[in-house]
Amino acid sequence: MPPPGYSFHGVGDFDVGEAGLGVANFSIKFARTETCMQLREQGYLKLRYPRENMLGVRFEPWHIKVKDIKL
Repeated sequence: MPPPGYSFHGVGDFDVGEAGLGVANFSIKFARTETCMQLREQGYLKLRYPRENMLGVRFEPWHIKVKDIKL
């Protein structure tokens, strides 16, 4: 997890999960769910903390980065 005070939730990032998965939504198990796979296939999934990210933050498949919107 990022250190305190460095969350991107304040700029629009959000966490997503699958109903019925409970706390496992915040583990590697979420990456193998139907919800995660569908988000990935539809192009909605942009991870803030992918595997081996430059920030050194653990892999968080549930933490979604808000994509840049071009107007």
